[in-house]
Amino acid sequence: MQQMNKLTLESVIILFCLGCSPAKEQKEVDLNGIFEQFARENYSLNPLVATQNNVHDFNDQLAIDISEEHVEKAIALNNRYLDTLKTIQYDSLTDAEKLSVDVLHYQLSISNERLMNRYGVYTPVDQFVFSFPQRFAVLGSGAGYIPFKDEQDYRNFISRMEFFPKWIDQSINNMQSGLELNYTNPKASMEKVPAQLKPLFETAVENHIFYKPLENLPETIDSAARLKLLADYTKAIETHIKPAYKKLNDFLVDTYIPNTRISTGLLDKSGGKAEYAYWLKYYTTSDITGDQIFDLGLREVARIRTEMDSIKKLTGFKGDLQAFFQYIKTNPKFFPFKTEEEVCHN
Repeated sequence: MQQMNKLTLESVIILFCLGCSPAKEQKEVDLNGIFEQFARENYSLNPLVATQNNVHDFNDQLAIDISEEHVEKAIALNNRYLDTLKTIQYDSLTDAEKLSVDVLHYQLSISNERLMNRYGVYTPVDQFVFSFPQRFAVLGSGAGYIPFKDEQDYRNFISRMEFFPKWIDQSINNMQSGLELNYTNPKASMEKVPAQLKPLFETAVENHIFYKPLENLPETIDSAARLKLLADYTKAIETHIKPAYKKLNDFLVDTYIPNTRISTGLLDKSGGKAEYAYWLKYYTTSDITGDQIFDLGLREVARIRTEMDSIKKLTGFKGDLQAFFQYIKTNPKFFPFKTEEEVCHN
């Protein structure tokens, strides 16, 4: 499930004058305090987002962010801060402050629309690299933003590995509900997932992707602590990570893929039309429709094609546009530089 990123907002303290009468008091609104408090609560709810943004208070935690409990907590958090934003005297803000408030309001609103409609909750696993099982493996390799600088960092990730089977169990429950609701990913895409999961439960622990951080243990860890950490970390991979991936794989192969839909379009699943409209709004921040986007694409292709034709005519080239492209790509006069150094110094 997509999570809300950290909002970087200006530090501001705004004094609102409630009137000219001496009997009336001024009201102080600490916008920066509102933004920082929301960030703290959001990080507490989404520990990986905190780690990604260099907030390390929750490095030993992993949210089961597709559970009903987590979704309801996220909605409640968003609603609380939407209510807080209503108390701000918007017209008294500077343009920069208004922009900050608008961004937060939009983030909270669009997040709530997704959460309340449970978009993505019943399809938590897919074939893409940002699907959480695949993404967690990347993080576990040490190639992401998870810190592995000292023994505590490794101990923290052991704790996260212990949470992982709970996420997998929840994902299986959600996908089972998705089958019952006719809310599934397409069979053609899900058939690619088992091949991605297979190395994550079949590979010997010493060659496992989650083992890679152990190949770069800090020299500051003494020999006794190193041996204990190696044993504990390896045990976590063997007892939590590999069985969890095997359990997910077996569910997909035996239950999910045989029963998921053979159609591919988002509109073909339950509530697909409304979800399609939501994702259009999410990615464009507008209420543009699919037909409008298609028409815009056709107009842009025609416009760009006209400009290309005009450039071809200006150069005096006699062939068609495809031949002109080939001419540009192959004529030596368009490639005066032979080395990277020549490019950098000219």
